[in-house]
Amino acid sequence: MKPVPLRRLVLILLAFTALGMAASCAPRQAAPAADPPGQTAVDPVFREFYGLLGGKELLGPALAPAFEQDGRRCQYTTAVLLCFDPLARDIDRFSLAPLGEGLELPSAPADSLAAAFPEGIPVYPAFTELYERLQGERFAGRPLTAARINYLHGRVEQHFENAGFYLSLDRTEAGLLAYGAHACGEKCGSAPDDRMETVRLQGGSELEQPFAAALLESGAWRAFGQPLTQPYLAWDGYLEQIYENAALAAQPGQPESLSLRPLPALLLDLPETSLIPAEAQRGMVFVPVEGELGLLVPEVFDQYIEQNGGAGLSGPPVTPLWQLDSSLFRQCFTGYCLEYDHTAPRVEQVRMLSLGPAYLQAAGLDPSLITRHVYTPEMVEILLSEERGRVPPGETQRIEVQVQRRVDGLPLADVKTVLRVTLPGGEERAYALAPTGEDGRAAITLPGLELPVGSLIGYEACLSAPPAGPVCASDGYMIWE
Repeated sequence: MKPVPLRRLVLILLAFTALGMAASCAPRQAAPAADPPGQTAVDPVFREFYGLLGGKELLGPALAPAFEQDGRRCQYTTAVLLCFDPLARDIDRFSLAPLGEGLELPSAPADSLAAAFPEGIPVYPAFTELYERLQGERFAGRPLTAARINYLHGRVEQHFENAGFYLSLDRTEAGLLAYGAHACGEKCGSAPDDRMETVRLQGGSELEQPFAAALLESGAWRAFGQPLTQPYLAWDGYLEQIYENAALAAQPGQPESLSLRPLPALLLDLPETSLIPAEAQRGMVFVPVEGELGLLVPEVFDQYIEQNGGAGLSGPPVTPLWQLDSSLFRQCFTGYCLEYDHTAPRVEQVRMLSLGPAYLQAAGLDPSLITRHVYTPEMVEILLSEERGRVPPGETQRIEVQVQRRVDGLPLADVKTVLRVTLPGGEERAYALAPTGEDGRAAITLPGLELPVGSLIGYEACLSAPPAGPVCASDGYMIWE
């Protein structure tokens, strides 16, 4: 659908608004019964404006009746807040309220943003058509963030002053985030439209990601894991951002030309490497490193590299393949290390080694640059407490788990943990806790245990699938009268 020219749009809207305002001046009758959730009628003042911007298909249904605010008439839909100002000049009477500004989006330091986008934050190419459909800055507003990957939901997001855009990575058509439902909240008393993606800053989307477009273009967005930091200017003047498995860098103003920091050489005690002449070996690919000399790379690694940005991003191999144990093999390249585990499920047999947390620890960054989602033993701690240190036989026990950052005690929300209880004799029982709340806490009430007095009960709480090794804490209590 092509965007309606602005002048024509305004003329149409003003004509229909006059009719709508006239109708609204007629004597009012008793209010009808409340509409079912999601079925509130669009106010007559907004019907043409609503339709011309995309109607229910794009903006979602009206969530509540129109209301007066600061001399304007406004109404929430799932995606936006429509507003009409009768005292404004013709072209400015209709607008979308700046709901994006109310999200208080965390941002990278100003010097980092200027280095990443010296000419201003760009509209992500996949959102261009939708942005133009909303008349660009006129109704969508200016970009507040660059494109960000929400790893939890597998989608790209970009926030603007008046609307939020998203694109699921398994689809080709962009849509709008539920800004209206998020801002209106319980006041609207209406269920959000299932087609709209909720506004929740998680899964990496709470961070600026100047390299997101390049990662999506190269296909490597999953391979490097989630970002662990905001982007920042490194010691050499490059724009840098640490991810779970690598550190990305680029010259200022060129985030699309990303490269990887040589973390394997910086962080690991690598085996001695001797380059060899080209040779053929089953299941292996010869990769030149210096002239006609090079190293053999497993075909599965070579395929993985091609699918995730190519050799131009990984750099040449810096070690031969070596064996860590009976099932695990590793080979390092300039920018990252790959591991192969033939006992893992097929889709997980090849994976990147998580080097980001170690580089983050060595970098000594300002804590404000570090995301709350760095789940490693060095970055996160678990605190445990039980309701009673001694519990009579058969009575329940309440265990509370608290997850927080080590550096500043900041609570971590939306973190899943597993509690394993060990009984006398070695029997183990596992319980999955609900995600932690905003205070970083989650709790569970364990069923009573009919055990002899004096029995010791051990328990251990661990984060569910952390990116770099287990994060656990343990404690215990006694069965006692």
